[in-house]
Amino acid sequence: MTALKSMTKGLANFFKKPEPIDTAEALAAFLDQRASFLCQKGVAEFCRVRSGAHVDQLFRDEEFMRLLNKAVWTSYPYAFAMVAEMTDGYLREAAGLRQRELSAALTDMAEEIFARYDVPTGHEADFWAKALDLVR
Repeated sequence: MTALKSMTKGLANFFKKPEPIDTAEALAAFLDQRASFLCQKGVAEFCRVRSGAHVDQLFRDEEFMRLLNKAVWTSYPYAFAMVAEMTDGYLREAAGLRQRELSAALTDMAEEIFARYDVPTGHEADFWAKALDLVR
């Protein structure tokens, strides 16, 4: 019975409406989390599909995992830019007369988010500067 209650609770949380994004901090978390999910899922699932029956062996290989991590970080700025662009489009009408400020605000938010991270292993020192240029 306990397992059933646990599964039911997990299923209920799956269908639960997400909390509203009503602060700048919540929007920053949304952008970062969605971009992270998008690039991790995209890169990992592509590798899973391409590796076929050898997926378990491949994902245990240290060199592969190092390169997978590098690929995920390489794709993060692109994923972030796409999520920010969709967010810009979604918020544009609600911004009303402040529409011109919206893109700049999202770019400023990207700069703050990117500043939280160290330069990923295997990337050049200007990785985050280039990422910010991409978002702009």
